[in-house]
Amino acid sequence: MEISKLHTARREAEAHRNKLAVGSCFWARIQDTGKVIGYGSNEYQQCKVEKWKNIVQLSAGYAHILGLDRSGKAFATGFDPDHRCKMGGWRDLKAVSAGWTHSLGLKQDGTVLAKGQNLDRQLEVSSWRDIVQVCGGSSYSLGLCSNGRVVAVGANYDGQCEVSHWEDVAFLCSGGFHTLGLRKDGTVLATGLNDEGQCNLQSWNGVISLCAGRNFSLGLREDGTVLAAGGTIDDRCNVADWKNIIMIACGQDHSVGLRADGTVIAVGYNEDGRCNVKQWENVVAIFAGFDHTIGLCKDGSLLVAGSEILL
Repeated sequence: MEISKLHTARREAEAHRNKLAVGSCFWARIQDTGKVIGYGSNEYQQCKVEKWKNIVQLSAGYAHILGLDRSGKAFATGFDPDHRCKMGGWRDLKAVSAGWTHSLGLKQDGTVLAKGQNLDRQLEVSSWRDIVQVCGGSSYSLGLCSNGRVVAVGANYDGQCEVSHWEDVAFLCSGGFHTLGLRKDGTVLATGLNDEGQCNLQSWNGVISLCAGRNFSLGLREDGTVLAAGGTIDDRCNVADWKNIIMIACGQDHSVGLRADGTVIAVGYNEDGRCNVKQWENVVAIFAGFDHTIGLCKDGSLLVAGSEILL
């Protein structure tokens, strides 16, 4: 397929990215009305979102979920032993990001707010300025500065916060214990745990989108092919033959790709059926959870594969 057509299809798919958020055993969806519906485990009231209105973005952690409305106000619900959901005063935000056990809010002025677990000092973001993207990791926080530099605080046992020398970065994402940065020239930076080669990305180029799983990394190239590193078991990195891909998603141990024709492909751990997507059609966006895969269809309906979550 021509790159221009792939680009158009990719832009349409990306427009849906903020409409769903996936946690460990739950997920939530923004309806066209701006209201939110939660699905799956509600053990910690992480699906208690029915009163939220005018929501434009969602982000989920392990057992809590964040929402951002049109006015820049933040909402949160779920497991809250450390006040990760106590954000009554959070306003004037342009983005939220849920880490595994903490919450981040990016303000319109480029400063950052943080709540939740702070055992590794992942909440120490008060000095950050000129931030354009925030990303909550497992026990650490990332911030992308307007000048393309990166800041990080929190757990650094595997070097996942060693980003002070990074430059010209356009996008950040975090895996289990590793950090990825997409540079403006299409190359990729990586740091952190590299036990399965998930940070061996020096040769990657032409990349336009990234995602990271527990111990692997995926990169979508402009030509619709996909690069993978790490994940030495369960074939989760067996993507060499993927073509015409417009969107990628990483679960903990599986990889998902959306083709331009609306079909879906998935590889990786599949004992629970999370990769059984061969029959899916007319899909416009994909999302990968801890142990399940979600497809948003053109008509607004949803497809789910993997651990049983009632629609």
